[in-house]
Amino acid sequence: MDNYVLTAVYSTVFGVPSVALIRKDRPDWQAGLFNFIGGKVNDGEAPWDAAIRECLEEADLAVTGLELRETLTAWPAKVKVHLYYGICQNPVLLPQLTSERPMWVPLQFVDNYPLICDIRSIVKVLGDIYVQSQT
Repeated sequence: MDNYVLTAVYSTVFGVPSVALIRKDRPDWQAGLFNFIGGKVNDGEAPWDAAIRECLEEADLAVTGLELRETLTAWPAKVKVHLYYGICQNPVLLPQLTSERPMWVPLQFVDNYPLICDIRSIVKVLGDIYVQSQT
């Protein structure tokens, strides 16, 4: 069974609580939709290490407070998905110049974006946790 990681990264950008999301081109079923930062766990790599690596590779983001929130088995694809939550203390501006690049989406506008359907509620729940942690 293949292992994948998704990392919900939150930060305050210009004073606004935001989440880093990527507009996907592939696979076909995700094309045009937004998802968390993530990817495949390499052979011999721990999921936690893969989450850190993907955040650096895809977004040049250093994430702190990384914690595993859930591990799910997705059927019929038969893959295991490790969902992580992390905070970026010093967010880099992430212009959406091309697809498959992350951008900061203000939490108040998340509903205006076409998200992968199964992350919509996760974005909000973890967003509330992030906002509470900042007060």
